[in-house]
Amino acid sequence: MIYLCILSMLDIKEKKIPVAAIVFGLLGALMYRVTVGLRADTAICVIILEIFLGILPGLLLLVIALLSHKAGSADGPVIMVPGILLGYRVAVEVLCMSIFLISVFSIVLLIIRRVDKNTKLPYIPFAAVSLMIGGLIM
Repeated sequence: MIYLCILSMLDIKEKKIPVAAIVFGLLGALMYRVTVGLRADTAICVIILEIFLGILPGLLLLVIALLSHKAGSADGPVIMVPGILLGYRVAVEVLCMSIFLISVFSIVLLIIRRVDKNTKLPYIPFAAVSLMIGGLIM
């Protein structure tokens, strides 16, 4: 949560996320997930499967970003972090809710003529808000 909030501030202010911050988040999440899984005597193949499933929503967003050039290339890897830590279901929820929130926000900004159709908005703040909302609902 704090990780996404810090990256949100960078995304808003700098309009980019440092690669080191992404690598730090991904490596930290992987180490945590493996450590917790091994301490719980979870089979390594189950841990790997859970990590892979948690990465899928972020991987999907990364592929879309690379093919369409409409999303930032850091957005997908950033979504992988909560996916690794909290699982596939949470990652899908964060992805879907954040896309919904940024869409509604964009529509409102277009209606009041604060942006045009080519304006790029920071995505990570919407992912952070989605994770917070998801945490409140659970």
